[in-house]
Amino acid sequence: MVHKLYKTFNKIVQAINADKQKNYLEVLLTNRSFADFYDQLQYTMKIYTNLGQSVKVLRLVKEDLQTKQEQVVNKKKMYENFRADLESKKEKLEDQSQAKEILLTKTKSSELKYRTLLASLRQQYQAEINEQRAYEDQVRKKLAQENKLAASVGEFSWPLPNRTITASFHDPDYPFRNVFEHSGIDIRASQGTPVRAAAAGYVARAKICGAASCYAYILIVHTDNLSTLYGHLSRVDVQADQFVNKGEIIGYSGGRPGTVGAGPFVTGPHLHFEVRSNGIPVNPIGYL
Repeated sequence: MVHKLYKTFNKIVQAINADKQKNYLEVLLTNRSFADFYDQLQYTMKIYTNLGQSVKVLRLVKEDLQTKQEQVVNKKKMYENFRADLESKKEKLEDQSQAKEILLTKTKSSELKYRTLLASLRQQYQAEINEQRAYEDQVRKKLAQENKLAASVGEFSWPLPNRTITASFHDPDYPFRNVFEHSGIDIRASQGTPVRAAAAGYVARAKICGAASCYAYILIVHTDNLSTLYGHLSRVDVQADQFVNKGEIIGYSGGRPGTVGAGPFVTGPHLHFEVRSNGIPVNPIGYL
């Protein structure tokens, strides 16, 4: 459309320029009559009118083109800003992804350390249990050969005057349950409280420790295939193969973290007390 208007405008300008070379007298004399002169004059006026309209149309077209050009420029800027924003978000996502990868690596590393520690604690606990059972089996065979465990044990007495239980048998809230099931009961006791034998029997194992990481305990074998264990001791006053009477002081309680004989599985001072039947821990409450 613009090209067509431009050609029309060019023709009009050429016609005007041609007419400008003549004065009115020449125009009048070149026409055969006044009517022709008048027609020529009307034609010229029409040309000027059309020229004005064409100039107006061209101005409007130019303004429209400028508006469209501005819109194109604005859209280009908008797309550039949008692209820059996308690039920024992409970089941010890449940074977040890298941070997540680092965190995931650290988490996996921490998880591996945790599982390694957990496996080590379980092995340590199982080694302790195996040792206790080995000593019990050995002493029980020896006593059977000597026929020293004939009488019935009867009821067990409480090893401490205090009967407050802070952790029950197979306690679901036991803090170390992810390592092992709580195999006895924990009885509240201040550090250094006298511990007494729950029944008469022979000491199968009296483990004395010199470090906090070591678990000090006393294992006593009784009749009826029963045995009792007293753990986290701060002091041991008996020795293996020794016969003890019911109520006799055998050692002193401990369990305060960081103290000798407390072992790794403690949160505070107490006595860990177990009753075992054929070497398997059972609920002590049913025997006390």
